[in-house]
Amino acid sequence: LPDPCQRFTAIGELVDEQAEQVEMALGFHPWRRSVAYLDTGETDIHPLIPHLEFIKDKKHWGAPFRFGFLEIQRADFLRIKEAMTGGRK
Repeated sequence: LPDPCQRFTAIGELVDEQAEQVEMALGFHPWRRSVAYLDTGETDIHPLIPHLEFIKDKKHWGAPFRFGFLEIQRADFLRIKEAMTGGRK
């Protein structure tokens, strides 16, 4: 088996408050939001875990990611953004 991906691979901010339902396949109609993705590289999550407030249980850090959509506080977003961009705007 390949190694699990334990990296942040993309980061973006929601553009608006609207959600739209789209048809991906017969009977599959997920909801989508408009996102402005930043031009970044990937970054390992492990050095960030102790500093991210949304990860309450540092031992079981993967739990918040189980559901696909995750809203985090601005401070955590900026910390992840800094790690992914190396400080670039």
